[in-house]
Amino acid sequence: MKIYTNGKIHTMDEKLSVFQAFAVQDGKIADLGESRFLASRYSEAEICDLGGRTVIPGLIDSHAHTYMAADSEAERELFIPLSVRELLDDLKRRVREVPPGEWVVYLNTYPLRLDELRFPTLAELDAAAPENPVSVDGFYAAQLNTAALTLMDYSKLPSGGRAVKNSSGKLTGTLLNSYPYLCGYYPGSRAGKDAYVKTMRCYNRYGITTAIQGFSSFDEIRATQELYDKGTQTLRLRHTIKLFGEDRESLGEHIKKAAPTDPAFSRVCFIKDTIDGGFLTGTAYMEYPYRNIDSVFSITDCGDGFKGNYVTKSEQLAESIRLANKLGLQYCAHCVGSLAAKKLIEAYEFVAKAEDMSLRRHALLHADFLDYDMLSRAKKLGLTVLFQPAWHYMDAQSLPRVMLNAEIERFMPYADILVSGVNAAAGSDHMVKLDADKSVNPYNPFIGLYNMVSRRGRDGKAYGADKAIDRESALLYYTRHAASVCFDEGLIGTLEPEKRADFTVLDRDYFSCAEHEIKDILPVMTVLDGKEVYKNM
Repeated sequence: MKIYTNGKIHTMDEKLSVFQAFAVQDGKIADLGESRFLASRYSEAEICDLGGRTVIPGLIDSHAHTYMAADSEAERELFIPLSVRELLDDLKRRVREVPPGEWVVYLNTYPLRLDELRFPTLAELDAAAPENPVSVDGFYAAQLNTAALTLMDYSKLPSGGRAVKNSSGKLTGTLLNSYPYLCGYYPGSRAGKDAYVKTMRCYNRYGITTAIQGFSSFDEIRATQELYDKGTQTLRLRHTIKLFGEDRESLGEHIKKAAPTDPAFSRVCFIKDTIDGGFLTGTAYMEYPYRNIDSVFSITDCGDGFKGNYVTKSEQLAESIRLANKLGLQYCAHCVGSLAAKKLIEAYEFVAKAEDMSLRRHALLHADFLDYDMLSRAKKLGLTVLFQPAWHYMDAQSLPRVMLNAEIERFMPYADILVSGVNAAAGSDHMVKLDADKSVNPYNPFIGLYNMVSRRGRDGKAYGADKAIDRESALLYYTRHAASVCFDEGLIGTLEPEKRADFTVLDRDYFSCAEHEIKDILPVMTVLDGKEVYKNM
């Protein structure tokens, strides 16, 4: 047994109880109380003096791409340009270092995150790299140069994928919804298990002990099992299987064969579809049309009424929801835009007419633009909203360039989510790069908490301040509420007797420090299942 004394232990339980000390035994919380009382009761226990520091439950990232992030820096540190000028300068340097014909790719590079608020043009890329195929890839849209365009077989683009043309019928270099095809050209290697361990350790450093995966392959799930067997899995994982490309008839059998041995550490929870794209590339499916789509997103062939990509239709969504029900799994669909979220809610409502889904905890994934009617309908259906504050922190400042106020006003409405009482949890949508603050998206949860409390973006300005929430409520979306996403509320999410000892010790008090300091909080210790997985104290 080990007793952690002289701390401020915020359990995040129903009463938001706070204690001085707690005891851990066999990977579980054994007791909580005053320091002297526990030290006397368990006189033989090892003592760890917390020095007055704040302790909170291990944080749960409800949407991350841990394996994808590991892959992104399997060979070298990933460069993320901050401007078109920086990108072109880097491109000119790289083509001097690689042979003609070799691809140069900028992953997860979005026009709204470049200083110029636009993609580089076909002409700019051609001038910088006339002999190398180039892709500036924003996942749901990409800007290519001529050398890359000549390699494309447009008949092989996925559903909803297309090449944009200008008014003269010429290709502009922009491809929409084509990542599954494009990535087949990209150089790079899959990360090994050592890279997975490194990525998990990065999460531990920021107090994260559980992550719900955006998608996992069966090979990745099996690799994680090997790490667990060796005792090197330091992150609880909840897996999501993409339905795209999977044989639905045999899916259940494949999931059973890949099932991890310890469901407390790793298990498949969700199956997933994709309805639309992302607002950073003008491909999220919105209720109101985008603005400036030609100058920002290089979409020159859609006119003024363009609302984004709508890839998976309602009938397909309903079929997938029924499949999840049949398999005893949860269902979610990527629905960034306001109209995409409405389409998914409608699909849930349609299936609910014949099947009771109120206890299945299906989800709206992303749903970045919600109004109170949508939240009320989601609550009635028993749905969970999985939102990522990093999008607001990074991108609220750029939305006026491409959206009407009617959409901006419902961007990441934390206060409305809280008041509605809908099930919800926060995450990062971390995709690439391991630096917690420079990654896309930043997976540092204290940046997310800072944004939820202050509504301030990366530029320091507040956007939609009336949608901010209090510190306790914000933290619940990373702890107790997040644990309920995958039915883990009896296992993790709060510090209570018999629950697993997942917790993190902070370098300052989240609940009382200056608001601007929240984003700067650093854990000094993270414990998973009673074992230290990070320590710097």
